[in-house]
Amino acid sequence: MKINKIYSSFTGQVDVGKLALFIELNNEEGLNKDLDYIKSSIEGFDTIVLKGNIAEQISDVSNLINSVKKDDHKKVFILYIEGNNKLSKIKNYDNIILNVEVLLSKTEIEYEDRIKEVDLVWYINMDSNFVFDIIDSDDVDEVNLIVDKFRIKKNRVYLCPINSDDLGKVLELAKFNGYNFGVDFKRFLWEEKKNG
Repeated sequence: MKINKIYSSFTGQVDVGKLALFIELNNEEGLNKDLDYIKSSIEGFDTIVLKGNIAEQISDVSNLINSVKKDDHKKVFILYIEGNNKLSKIKNYDNIILNVEVLLSKTEIEYEDRIKEVDLVWYINMDSNFVFDIIDSDDVDEVNLIVDKFRIKKNRVYLCPINSDDLGKVLELAKFNGYNFGVDFKRFLWEEKKNG
């Protein structure tokens, strides 16, 4: 498995504040780590967060999850994935939380490349959470269109501000539209301090 870094931190956006082991995958710049090395890193953690290009490494990710769950079925995996690739090789989705990051039009990526409708429906049927990065009310209007079109349950939608200056505004937009509010603590607490 090609890994950019492994570290402990706190979960954010959806299930906020849990101490977890984070594994960031990277096909291009990541270092190859074998299954035993990764499993030894996971020991002592109840929650494991996988981020990065999961779909491109789905075979390795599936092997990791299946192997760890065979040893300890209580461990929880949180997968942050883009909504344009479904994950089909994992045998058992018990204790796996799928947080689907859905890109909006402001990314200037074509709709067909941002949203694969068949895959998005698969995630909806898997009771996934849907995470949207929000700047303003135009973004929320687009979220509303996606939610209505695909009949996504509002209690599965998380609006996350991109900038700390927008926390209050996005919180109000989430409340007004009946969505959840999520905060990426890494973005606001650690990255802003580095940049500040």
